[in-house]
Amino acid sequence: MRSSRHSWHSRVLTHPHAARVAVSISLLALTLTGCGSERPVDPAQLIAEGWRNFRWGEYDRAVKDFETVVSHTAEDDPTHAEALYGLANVCDLRLPLEKKDQPRARELYERVAALAPQSDSAAWSLLALARMKHLRPVGEPVDYDAVGAACQRVIDAFPKHLAGEEALIVQQSTKVLSLEADDVAEVAARIQQFLSENPDSPFASHAYGLVAGCYRTLGRHEEQVQALIKSLECSESDPLALNDRSGALWVIATAAEFDAGDFETARHYYNRLIEEEPQAVIVFPAKEALKRMTRIEDEIRAELRQNPEGGGG
Repeated sequence: MRSSRHSWHSRVLTHPHAARVAVSISLLALTLTGCGSERPVDPAQLIAEGWRNFRWGEYDRAVKDFETVVSHTAEDDPTHAEALYGLANVCDLRLPLEKKDQPRARELYERVAALAPQSDSAAWSLLALARMKHLRPVGEPVDYDAVGAACQRVIDAFPKHLAGEEALIVQQSTKVLSLEADDVAEVAARIQQFLSENPDSPFASHAYGLVAGCYRTLGRHEEQVQALIKSLECSESDPLALNDRSGALWVIATAAEFDAGDFETARHYYNRLIEEEPQAVIVFPAKEALKRMTRIEDEIRAELRQNPEGGGG
């Protein structure tokens, strides 16, 4: 995910399950007793309340909401799987850390995948299982083969779902860690294929960033710079993106200057940084970079005037 360590906890808190009423409006009413009176509650409404309590950090209340739906709905009711998914997220992501119950979370995610294998809840459950293998506690090694296999499970089951797209990005980002040229080239080709098939994917910016890293490793610096530019363009088209624009502009400019030797592109993005992000701490280094490139170009011109036929020999 929507690499580098993506903020999985933040993504879940803004997940569409947390903001929408459940897809299926069950006719079943749950009967809850409070203050001596009975109050009918629709399962979908209770699921929405569970996600709201989760967002607010009221984890015990969220558990009660989701468990109530689970205990009062049949396994073939879509709200049953949705409630299981919500309960799994609480077990997986609640704070403080010692309150987590990840073994139970794994069991619940698997139950969702088994009970409703074609549902959105199943897609996100499989991705969550992959993420649990990827995001290990500090000091605990990551089994990247297991991560890749878990991601492939999501990709195979949901190739056109956002969960499948995110799983692909995560999977390919782990493959490049070997820094082996064949592995890196394979990842670059696979991600380019993904981008050609999914040009409007919300993960396009991340995908182009991954490709840029591959090209840098392979020494294909002109393609590296172009991929970085595409990554920035994709993030600019996303109104919800919170990317550090000054950092992105700086990375493009420095890659163009030092890796590709493309002073024209470098100058363009240094100037954009100065104009668009005037308060950024890297504005001064950007101005110094512009002076440095001008100085280098002046020195080259002077050398050519002194030795017009030398041609760099």
